[in-house]
Amino acid sequence: AALATLDVIESVGLANAIAMGDRLRAGLEKVATDAVRDIRGAGLMLGVEFGSHEAAEAVQDAAFRAGLLTLECGESSLRFSPPLIVTEPEVDVALRIFADALAAANDPRRGVAETGG
Repeated sequence: AALATLDVIESVGLANAIAMGDRLRAGLEKVATDAVRDIRGAGLMLGVEFGSHEAAEAVQDAAFRAGLLTLECGESSLRFSPPLIVTEPEVDVALRIFADALAAANDPRRGVAETGG
């Protein structure tokens, strides 16, 4: 089973990871705002660094509420780590949600999280 899995990864997964990783990075660079300090990583494991922990947390929260899971890593970065079989439409949806989350974090709306109620 392990050898069969490696065969699939080598024959399909790695090529897709490279192509979709390039697509994801280009998209992140395109939607990045002034809040983004750096985009780094390789393949499909990419990190987006912000100027502060609070900025990263605000974007992560807005993305989560819209259905995109990211993982905080380090003090002020969010990690993207989709599966090797991610598709172009899925990457594009993630980028749209992330762009919306960046905008929402820069223009917070009053709600339960802000009022504590």
